[in-house]
Amino acid sequence: MKANVLITLLLCFGVHAVGAQPRAAQLRKDIQNAGDDGARLDAMLDLAQVLLMYKNDSVLVLSDDAQELAERIGENEKALQARTVVGLYRHQQGDRKTAKRLFFGILKTAREQDAKSMVPVIYNNLAQIYRRDGQRDSAFYYWSEAEKEYEAAGYPYEVWRVCLGLGQIFSEKGDLVNGEQYLRKAYDIAANGDNRIDQGYTLFHLGSFYFSTENFSKLEEVKAIWDERQAARSTSREIMELPEHTSMLYLFGQTDKDAIPRLQRAAQFYREKNAIFSEAWVLENLGIFLIRAQRNAEGEAALEEALDIFQRNGSKVRIGAVRYQLYQHYQSVGAYEKSLQMLVAYSQLKDSLRSEEIEDNLAQLQVQYETEKKEQLLRIQDLELKQKTQERNLLLGASVLLGLLALSIFLGYRQRLRANQQLSAQEAELQDQRIRQLEQENHLLSLTAMIEGQESERQRIAQDLHDGIGGLLTTVKAHFYAIQEQVEKLQQLNIYKKTNDLIDEACQEVRRISQNMMPRSLQLLGLRGAIEDLATQLRHSGLACELEIIGLPEDMDQTRSVMLYRIIQELCQNISKHAAAENVFIQLLGHGSELSLIVEDDGRGFDYNRVKGSSPSLGLKNIESRVKFLKGSLEVDSVIDEGTTVMIQIPE
Repeated sequence: MKANVLITLLLCFGVHAVGAQPRAAQLRKDIQNAGDDGARLDAMLDLAQVLLMYKNDSVLVLSDDAQELAERIGENEKALQARTVVGLYRHQQGDRKTAKRLFFGILKTAREQDAKSMVPVIYNNLAQIYRRDGQRDSAFYYWSEAEKEYEAAGYPYEVWRVCLGLGQIFSEKGDLVNGEQYLRKAYDIAANGDNRIDQGYTLFHLGSFYFSTENFSKLEEVKAIWDERQAARSTSREIMELPEHTSMLYLFGQTDKDAIPRLQRAAQFYREKNAIFSEAWVLENLGIFLIRAQRNAEGEAALEEALDIFQRNGSKVRIGAVRYQLYQHYQSVGAYEKSLQMLVAYSQLKDSLRSEEIEDNLAQLQVQYETEKKEQLLRIQDLELKQKTQERNLLLGASVLLGLLALSIFLGYRQRLRANQQLSAQEAELQDQRIRQLEQENHLLSLTAMIEGQESERQRIAQDLHDGIGGLLTTVKAHFYAIQEQVEKLQQLNIYKKTNDLIDEACQEVRRISQNMMPRSLQLLGLRGAIEDLATQLRHSGLACELEIIGLPEDMDQTRSVMLYRIIQELCQNISKHAAAENVFIQLLGHGSELSLIVEDDGRGFDYNRVKGSSPSLGLKNIESRVKFLKGSLEVDSVIDEGTTVMIQIPE
């Protein structure tokens, strides 16, 4: 998996140009002598990796040529590898914004082309960028996604890259237990493989961790592993001898005298290569060594220069680290004003650092600074009193430090306890949500069965009314006319007219009930015609009704049509019976398979929340149940003496 060689290994670290030329020259010959385009492309990608390792800007031209060749011969995945080299180079140069944009573009193309092996590679590089930007949550997300994709693509060995990144994040957060666990896991995975560079790289970071946490016993274990592997020539010494981290200089027993010129040469090398991150990290460690050698002015200058580079490129983690180094140094030499300035600046990064410790140290430094000024005044007046004051302050400082240590331990324990409690609460909430979801699904099934049963019963009753009672009344009417012809005296009786009117009224009522139970207009004319018929009925009842139907689907199923008609019918009946309105507006809009219904009136209005909260009417319940059946949403806006607006959204 060639693309994976370009991942984390080359993002943070560079090497000297010594030894680069023979390998590069051989690869250039391979490109010239390649027998076909495929072999030429492989040699170009290998050369791009070498040039990237040595931070040579000609890698940009070579990568463009490799991408063009890969696209021409249909090697899409190798074209993505060439683009990845460009993103890595931009990241090396500190242009993380451009690198991020390139990686997101590559990720999109990889998904479109189903280049599964490239997806975790890009996730891993994005995680590195976000970590350097101080966005640990985003970095954690992309490393988690990278782990899933490595497993899915059948590359479990590459998970060491994820473990290494997570180990760095936890270490930066101060979670040393998880930091050590993931760094150790990264090395264990690499150690079971056959890649010497991976083994040396992970061992390097593990040793750096033990040095920074002053766990020198385990640091010795790492050195023993290194010596054993070096004796067997099973680890790349090139990676292990990078001059960018103080920890490895200590690990291999180099003296300060030897380390300082080596670091100065490394800084000059990276400056010439415009490798700003590598230069800044070297300057940071150079400053530490110079201060250890009592060359304070040179050490301060090196640290200030490193800080300036990190600030110009927005590397929050390193900015905080250098500021803290300067704060400790200035405090140790009695430059309390500069020390205070550095700690104030450091505290501005407290959302990515431990704010409680910063604030406590800031308060302590403020006390020391004010005490120092008072001591200067007392020193002028009385040297003997100054000596006693210094002794007292020393004792006070020791007490404060002990108190801060105890407070830090307590806060760390409390934070972990809160995290565990929060996790338990989230799991309980998730379980409650699952239970509520199941209850809602069961309720919806019951509601569906009930409404379908109601509609079936309505249809049966309507049919019985039409075919049974309606037919009987028609027969009675016919017989009544026959009696009229034979018995002329009935015409002179007042009871004849009353009976005739009652029979007509009964026939109309049967037709009305049958129509309401299952309107023939809905069966004959469809939903649009049935709604227009409802609007006509409202107009006959004396209301000014405006109807607007746009985009209604022609292929709507029968159940959905009946439900919508029932909702509009119930709303119209409520307006006729209760609203005392003069004007009604009905609007039904279709957007694809989605529907939007608005029914407005200018009637007396009502308090919807009070009615819903006490004992809602049967009509309102019917409307709500049918909207739920359609999986829609119901919103009622009613103002007393101004009118009511009902808005219903029905999804696809």
